Amino acid sequence: PPERRAPLPLPRRAPRAAGELEIARAGSRLFVPDFRGYSLAQVRQITASQGIPLETQGSGLAIEQHPAPGDILDADERHARVFVRFADPRAQAASASTRDGGGL
Repeated sequence: PPERRAPLPLPRRAPRAAGELEIARAGSRLFVPDFRGYSLAQVRQITASQGIPLETQGSGLAIEQHPAPGDILDADERHARVFVRFADPRAQAASASTRDGGGL
């Protein structure tokens, strides 16, 4: 039988500094930044400083968001908000290892 090897770890993006993110704005309209790779605390800080309503799910680093990066959001719209989902990169790697048959 072929030799079984542990799967390679998922690539992880190092947390970035919140100050690196620039948000283009024209009045109440703004281009939604790419939050992927940022921590929950960083995303909260960025959205609060820009007056962007935020909904979150999970913890760790941002892995998914809606609206997508680059979409235009009108902060004055009644239901305007950004949803960001977070996951712990270590938990993702462990899940992938188990799913791929690596296990412990």
